[in-house]
Amino acid sequence: MIRELIESGLTPATGIARRLGYVDEVVAIGARERRHRTAWATHLARTASFVAEVATGGDHLVVLGSGRLLDLPLERLAPRYRRTTLVDMVHPRAARRRAAALAGVVCVEGDVTACAALLGTGHGLPSPSFPRVLSGHPPPTTTISLNLASQLAVAPSQWLERHGFDDDVIARFGAALVATHLDWLATLPGRVGLVTDVRRRYTRRGVAGEVVESSLFEVPLPPADQAWTWPVAPEGEIESAVTLTLDVEAFGDWTRVRSPASASTPGGGP
Repeated sequence: MIRELIESGLTPATGIARRLGYVDEVVAIGARERRHRTAWATHLARTASFVAEVATGGDHLVVLGSGRLLDLPLERLAPRYRRTTLVDMVHPRAARRRAAALAGVVCVEGDVTACAALLGTGHGLPSPSFPRVLSGHPPPTTTISLNLASQLAVAPSQWLERHGFDDDVIARFGAALVATHLDWLATLPGRVGLVTDVRRRYTRRGVAGEVVESSLFEVPLPPADQAWTWPVAPEGEIESAVTLTLDVEAFGDWTRVRSPASASTPGGGP
């Protein structure tokens, strides 16, 4: 706990990122990975391997949701591109050091929901729109949405709950965030890869069966190129005798399976 408090205080972040809980979230992910490094190893390795297959090289690699870089083989990928842009609300100091050590790699503090700043003002519920985090940057050759889609609504939903919004409103808002992100990805140039968990499976020791819920607010996805499971919270992490496992799916060419022509364009292009 002391380690997490110190890291939270030292992590570079905007005021909005702190107020909405993004700093706490990225610190908590680090602590969870340290506690369950063995359980997470296969998922992290599968993700890194898949990303390396998709990001084959070119002018500009964009990684959305780079975070702690746990699932991104940055040192392997960066030499394949002239420029690599890591996009997240919060870049921990360790991630910034890894990025700074590589030529052409930059960290961009950006909100891919395009909602955080509006939520932070306290002026009601914003409408999800396409973000402009890539404005002013060269068009991407390759874009990776990295274990991000299911996380888009986490901090906003917690903020809405704290401010009295009911569960139905929060669920509809979360679904809109996910759908808008998937639509936006389909409009980007170049190759687009997507890795996301799609379902949560809760099991309790001594109880038959499992509780299954969507990670994406029931937003449907086409058949995936690869799929695996992630024991994200082994027994005792979230509750005594309860285990949480995620179903993860990966798509190597999102614009092929989700045609830009069928994607809506709320809020303008990238």
